[in-house]
Amino acid sequence: MSFELVEGTGRSYYLNEANLPTTTLTETVDNGSGGFIEATEGTLEVRLTGTQNCERPYSAWPGAEANQFRFPSRGGFLTVPVVWCDAE
Repeated sequence: MSFELVEGTGRSYYLNEANLPTTTLTETVDNGSGGFIEATEGTLEVRLTGTQNCERPYSAWPGAEANQFRFPSRGGFLTVPVVWCDAE
């Protein structure tokens, strides 16, 4: 699975095999996760690729298209949107 910001800006990271964040990875597999650092403040929209059945976010809002999600970002705070997807 990979993700990209389609609204807003920021640097993406993924958790590596040791469960540590790194900005050098371009995707994650299995039950992987990641996020964005240095993200702009406001409402961000993320597109997930390489996934199936991501229509129901746990703590985010549906976005403009299937597999896109929106969530708020506020400077100086940690935002944790959660989206569960079926495996490929």
